[in-house]
Amino acid sequence: MKYPIACGVETVGRLGACLALFGLAAVAAWIYLSLDRPVRNVEVIGALLPAEALDVERRLTELKPRRLLSTDLKALREHLLGLSWPQLVQVRRVWPDTIHIRITRKLVVAKWGEEGYLTAGGELVSSLDRAAGVPLLECAVASPQKALETYRYLQDIASEDGLEIRSLAQNAFGEWRLALSNGVRAHLGADIQRNRMRRFVRVHRHLAEVNAKAVRYLDLRYANGAAVRFDEPQMLAER
Repeated sequence: MKYPIACGVETVGRLGACLALFGLAAVAAWIYLSLDRPVRNVEVIGALLPAEALDVERRLTELKPRRLLSTDLKALREHLLGLSWPQLVQVRRVWPDTIHIRITRKLVVAKWGEEGYLTAGGELVSSLDRAAGVPLLECAVASPQKALETYRYLQDIASEDGLEIRSLAQNAFGEWRLALSNGVRAHLGADIQRNRMRRFVRVHRHLAEVNAKAVRYLDLRYANGAAVRFDEPQMLAER
């Protein structure tokens, strides 16, 4: 007589445990649904240029966050990183109805023709409305990485005399040309050697001491000298 009663008690206990778990699950679901509120605000923080802000807006339209907890933050972050220019993207939920996005741009150090900009590592970034101030690199043969390496190499020598290279170009024959911020241009040829750049700096320094505004172009493709073009009208006016 005792055995059936014991069995009944165990069954009731299991049923009670199941009901308790069901109740907890229901409460958890209710809490989740209560917290999974519609996203009403998406805050984007970062020093973005107008074109970059439009890029972000388009990406958010493609993968629009709809509910706070249901939004896959990792997928949203990866979607924004699909743009070429963000260095870092951080995404988090802010209760009760906001998705907070912080974007850090990649630092660009040079303009790569009309195609875009280069980062310090030589990575090409899509062309955007970047601020002026970085040198222009236009190369028909060299890769972005090689062009950036050559620019740094030449600028390192030029900076010894306080000169700033504003553009560096390479034609289809592999010949390099540069332009300084003071308007002076130089043709270095295809075989760039340190002594050739140093010769350019020495010649430029000497001519600048005579008349800095008169020098316009130097051709350094000669073995031991340089051809110089002057601003003739200005020189005649000053005589």
